[in-house]
Amino acid sequence: MIYLMSEITYSFAISLYFSNGVDTTKLKSEINNSNFSSNLLRIDTVDDTIFFIFNSILSGSEENTLDNVINSHNLSVSQLFYIPVNINKSIINATNFSRIALYYYTPNKSGNINSIQTSVVLTSNITSIDIKVINIDQATIVFNKNHIKSSNDIMTVEDTNIISNPNDISNLEISIKMNGTNLTKSDFINILSLYIVIT
Repeated sequence: MIYLMSEITYSFAISLYFSNGVDTTKLKSEINNSNFSSNLLRIDTVDDTIFFIFNSILSGSEENTLDNVINSHNLSVSQLFYIPVNINKSIINATNFSRIALYYYTPNKSGNINSIQTSVVLTSNITSIDIKVINIDQATIVFNKNHIKSSNDIMTVEDTNIISNPNDISNLEISIKMNGTNLTKSDFINILSLYIVIT
């Protein structure tokens, strides 16, 4: 447990507690339906760790309830697999798209792309970020989305707005750029983690 101002964080290893995959949207709903006295502010993931951020400390019985929710979490509708993508460039300070990773996609082995998830740290002048995934081999856009900065400098975003799933072995270029009206040379995006979510 980590205490920071009005945020209380509980962390778990994804590989240990979610070996079959994790659907953060579904998990957030499951937690919100469990009648905690504290409000769940958000769920973040960094590498193999998932963070549950509440606005106050959970009681002992509520910690047990959180454990039970996590242990019973399943992907009965459709299994999701969070595939970590190796980040080639973790610091971006450009208003044009900059490549942060390449992902080698094989449909038969990987499955269909369900969403893209990334966790980032943003400096104060950044108002939004754009994330784009291009299929280099088929010259198509797989994903392109703008994300408005939340009230926190650390932000985890996940979207299912897949425009075109690759239908063959493909090299996917993942790029990001920052937006803002008062950007300076000291503004930057720090990419903490990047996942391709597969069904």
